[in-house]
Amino acid sequence: MEHLLARLEMDSPPVSKRIVSLLFNSFFPVNQSETVWCERCVTLIQTNPGAARKFYQHAYLYTAPANIVKLMLVIRKCLNVCIQSAGDNEFASSNKENSTMLEDVLSVQDTASMASLLEILVILWKSVQKSLMANQETFKYTTSKFSSVLPQYLKIFQEERCKAPLILLASLLPASAVPALRSKVMSHLRSLKAGTAVMSYSQYVECLCSWGQISHIVELIENWLVEAAPVRAQGDEDITGKVHFDGLEESKSDLGLDYLDYLLLHPKTRDCLFTLPLDQIRPLHRALNKWKSLLFSSLSGEEVRVEFIETALRAFIFHGRLSIHLQYKFPEEQGFLKSLEHSVSWVEKRVLPFLANSSSEQQLSLSRKTIESCLTVCKNVLRVSVGDGDFRDHLLQHVASVLQTEKGYMCTPHVLALLTEVAQGCLSHKAETQEDQSSLTIRILTNIFQKVVEIIAHRLRKDKEEGQELCCSSEEALYDFLLVTKFTTERSEFITGVFSSLCAAVIIDISRTLQKISHVEEVLTPETVNDLPPLSNTILKVTLKSPAVTRFFLSEISSSIESEVIDSITQWAAVTHILTIIKQSDAFIVELKEIALSVRRQIQSHYNITAENSDNIQRSIYESTVRMLNDILNPCQQPNS
Repeated sequence: MEHLLARLEMDSPPVSKRIVSLLFNSFFPVNQSETVWCERCVTLIQTNPGAARKFYQHAYLYTAPANIVKLMLVIRKCLNVCIQSAGDNEFASSNKENSTMLEDVLSVQDTASMASLLEILVILWKSVQKSLMANQETFKYTTSKFSSVLPQYLKIFQEERCKAPLILLASLLPASAVPALRSKVMSHLRSLKAGTAVMSYSQYVECLCSWGQISHIVELIENWLVEAAPVRAQGDEDITGKVHFDGLEESKSDLGLDYLDYLLLHPKTRDCLFTLPLDQIRPLHRALNKWKSLLFSSLSGEEVRVEFIETALRAFIFHGRLSIHLQYKFPEEQGFLKSLEHSVSWVEKRVLPFLANSSSEQQLSLSRKTIESCLTVCKNVLRVSVGDGDFRDHLLQHVASVLQTEKGYMCTPHVLALLTEVAQGCLSHKAETQEDQSSLTIRILTNIFQKVVEIIAHRLRKDKEEGQELCCSSEEALYDFLLVTKFTTERSEFITGVFSSLCAAVIIDISRTLQKISHVEEVLTPETVNDLPPLSNTILKVTLKSPAVTRFFLSEISSSIESEVIDSITQWAAVTHILTIIKQSDAFIVELKEIALSVRRQIQSHYNITAENSDNIQRSIYESTVRMLNDILNPCQQPNS
């Protein structure tokens, strides 16, 4: 039994259901009295509470809904007995129960058992909720029974572990059944402090949503934001744009943003939020937008406390997130998309200059975070397809502006993430858009991507350590961008544009490294991708993760060789280094041999002409390259390791 219960607690639903079937008659003997059901329930809870939750989660599959309701009511009776035994005379007079029921086994002081019983109640109710709603007579009876004791339960069971299931239980009751509880729930939400753990408010938020009273939470969040919102100083708006802040000390705007985050993150609460009329959501949307001025004030050098700057940045992000959801939910309302466009323009006009010419580390950090937040919001706009072609083109212009800024390279991972969504949208919906417009967007996109690669290469030359950090931080975003190639064909404009940039970057990168060699002993055969320079290392590491991407990369190298644009020993050697690394994957054997043959033919022809003028290092690079090419063409002739 102990082993079965342990498996029940931790195993997958299919296995758990079979174990419940096996144990059902032991812990839910339907042919015995309801008191026995409760006793078995308590035994199971005290033996293994995790297994008990799983057991009652699946119990409805093996008995009638009526039996589940009876068990709920007998657990209620058991809890009432415990409260009576604790000496609550007021409760005992209105809820007299059989005082002999489990009195030697349970007590109110046994918090773990009390919490488990309350959790089981919620689990059982949720399992038969649809059946209860379908039988209004049973629903009203059950509701009245629990609504009559719930206030006292909340008074007696003060521990946090007990409060959570009690609030969940309250959420299952109609709001009209517990009229006094709504004010207590709202009072609790108002009383919390910023930084409170999610579990301290999640059940309360869910409860108000279940009662259809989410508007009270929205109003609370809006009030907190408005109380602390920056207000323009009279007469300053035309010149300095200075602001002052009302009620920041008492404000709970950050807690309000925590509540909003919870509402937007969870499907149930999110759906509930967007059932509200727009007129009840617009004030919150406007309140979030006002916080932009605090960001600008801080960037402009005004003294603003750090925690309020963080709140302003969060409000800016939430304004974008809420705009996306509202535009998606109400597509006929174009105002929310325009609001996002205004935010992008605001960042470009007000924030980007500070990234280029920051006077302090704090100013640089805030401008960077604001720009990256804007790029992330814009990426999500495209991901859920609420932005039109004009919005997408506006974003590409914005990205170009960011990259042209001196420190724009810092935002490279976020730029790549945005380009990924632009590319995916263009390529997956190409048939639905005008050919000329789509081709123009793809050309702009591939040009920007080329600029990104050039910026990373430039950063490595200027500051190797910072450049390597940039390579590492951009790796995942670059991989996601290259995966978009699955939406297109091999010789498409997008593929050619992207992989010509990558191939050129790798060949130039390795070639420059070879050109810097000053001793013959430095001419080595790369054994792993880590033996390559940082940029080539990053590009090849990402490329080799996907066979499809690797094939496109090899195709572009082959085109470069065939077109004879490569015309130096170090460049052919660079190509050979790439082939040697890819060869270790034990794939693409045919493609590698075809390219190796072309490279060997061209490098030998070139060397025959230039041999007399070659120094020892060039001769050593040539000989090393030919050996690597022969290894690719004749792998069976390699000596055994």
